[in-house]
Amino acid sequence: MSGRIDDPVDASFEAWPENHESPGEAYGELALKFSALVFTPARVLNILKDRFFPSSRVARVVYLLDGMRLKLDRLESETRSKFAVSETGLHEAMKKLQLEIEGPAFEAAVAIACEEAARAIDLGKVEQFSSILVGALAPDPWFGLEEDIARMIRDIAQLGEIDIFVLRELETTFQGAGGPNHNLVNDYTERMPQLRQTIARSKLHPDDFYAVCSRLAGFGFALQEERNNSRTDLPERCFRPTHRGKTLLSYLKSVDKTSQQKGHAAG
Repeated sequence: MSGRIDDPVDASFEAWPENHESPGEAYGELALKFSALVFTPARVLNILKDRFFPSSRVARVVYLLDGMRLKLDRLESETRSKFAVSETGLHEAMKKLQLEIEGPAFEAAVAIACEEAARAIDLGKVEQFSSILVGALAPDPWFGLEEDIARMIRDIAQLGEIDIFVLRELETTFQGAGGPNHNLVNDYTERMPQLRQTIARSKLHPDDFYAVCSRLAGFGFALQEERNNSRTDLPERCFRPTHRGKTLLSYLKSVDKTSQQKGHAAG
C-alpha cells in the first residue's frame, strides 16, 4: 500500500484483514482468547466504538464546542454586567474579546482542544479544555498573559484527577506565600508543618504525593523549593504551585457545573 497514513487508528483499520466481516467480529474472537478471566467480546466492541469510531470522536468534539458556547455566554453576561453603566467601556471590552477569539493563538488552542477532545477518555477532561479556552479570554491581571494556551491544553490532557487534586491541595496549603519578604524568609519551607498535614489529609503515601508533585513540576505547574534543613526532614520535599499552576487552577474554577450534568450521552 503506497502513501503515508498519519493516524495510527486509521492505519489499523486500513490493515484490517479482509476475511473478517467487521472489526467487531474480529475483536470478539480476540477477546475470547484472552484468558479464563471474563472480558467479553461485547465489552471489547464497546471500547472500540467509544474510543475509535468517528461518530464517538465527533460527539466529544461537539461536547467541547457546546461547553465553549455556554461559557462564552456566561462571559458575555459577566462583561455586560461589569460595564453596565459604561456603554463605551462595554463596547471596548467586547471588541477586545472578539479580537482575541478571532486571533491565531486562540484558533490554534481550539484546534488542539478539538484534537484532544476527540481522543479523551471522559467528558470531564473535555470540560476542562473548554474551561481553559474561555478562561484564557478574560484572565485576571496577575495571570500569565503570555501563556501558550494550546500547550496548556496539551499538558492538562496528560494529567489525571489525582494530579489536579494534589495541585489544588498545594494551592490551599501555600495560599498567600511568596510575598514581599520571601527573600528574607522562605515562606514555603516555613509551612512544612502545614504541608505534612496536607499529605496526611490526602490519604496518599508521602512517596506517592511527592511523585505526583514531581509530575506536576515536569509540566511547569509545581516547583520544588530549595531544601531548608531546619524545616525539612531528610525524606521530605517542599513542592509548591507555580504561577502557571495557579493560572491553570483559576481557569478550571470556571468549570460550569450545570453543563457537567447535562446529557453525557455525547460521549
